Amino acid sequence: SCDDELFSYASQRNFVYTRYSDDLFFSGTIDGIDEVLGALTRILNKHGFHVNNKKTKVLHQGSSQRIVGLVVNEKVQVARDYRRKLRQELYYLHKYRENSEGAECEDSFLTYLYKLQGKVAFVLSIDPHNAEFRGEREKLLELTDEYEKRRFDEWMTSGCQRTYARYLSKEARRD
Repeated sequence: SCDDELFSYASQRNFVYTRYSDDLFFSGTIDGIDEVLGALTRILNKHGFHVNNKKTKVLHQGSSQRIVGLVVNEKVQVARDYRRKLRQELYYLHKYRENSEGAECEDSFLTYLYKLQGKVAFVLSIDPHNAEFRGEREKLLELTDEYEKRRFDEWMTSGCQRTYARYLSKEARRD
């Protein structure tokens, strides 16, 4: 019922109400911001919620409007600094492979590749037509396949192949 009342209030004043978990967002041309904040606070208090004034922000057009880590000014996109840092990580990965700075911080090189895949997937989930990161995703998948195969081959030659062969023969007998 609180969401309904907030949505109704926003609609009557021609701005948009959006909620993500306990974060509330109101966007559009909002005149009389102090009056609007007061009305919203009253609605929330009526329903047993309290406004966290430390988290309350008024973002104006022309400033970087970030919501839950995304920039929402003209279009929704991952922040420029995040994309720039990811490009840098990918550059060092392609140049130095296992010796790249980020890879040294992980348990294994494959773990690092998986994390980079997740970061690229995050960017593409927001901007699926981004050609640069689509290309990077393909390069990462190829590199990951190469290292998974290498790791499997190393495992197979380490004496574990007998155990694996026994496992396969048991599976074959079940079929």
